[in-house]
Amino acid sequence: MNQMMICESPKKRRSLFSLAEDQMLKDLVSIYGRDWDKIAKHMNGRNERQCRDRYRTYLSPEIKIGDWTPEEDALIIQKFNEVGKKWVNIAKFFPNRSDTALKNRYNVIKHRETTTSGSSTEKSCPSSPDRVFSSFDFPDLWEDQYIEW
Repeated sequence: MNQMMICESPKKRRSLFSLAEDQMLKDLVSIYGRDWDKIAKHMNGRNERQCRDRYRTYLSPEIKIGDWTPEEDALIIQKFNEVGKKWVNIAKFFPNRSDTALKNRYNVIKHRETTTSGSSTEKSCPSSPDRVFSSFDFPDLWEDQYIEW
């Protein structure tokens, strides 16, 4: 199946969680606890898995979102070298970080290593061959606070 067929399918389009949906999700968790079936019934257009994953990965007060320490960076690299891409297993060593956050952080570390070592992964824009673009030129496109479902 080619990409054109996937893009043209009549299935519902994926959308980002809005700030209002995030707040509603937090409020519903405070009312229903972690009964994702009940919560999803109040979240128009969202299913149980989407609600659970959004809360666990980004909204839970137990999750630390913010600056990373050099010690955390070193531990991510160490654990990745030991167990590979088993982010759920690696997350056991980081009680307040989600497996998704660890994977994203690992990718940032690796990206910085490749761009600072001289082997850039940046691509030039065909309409402007003198200008080189990277994902860092468009931070709103890769912001990890809002994920697409």
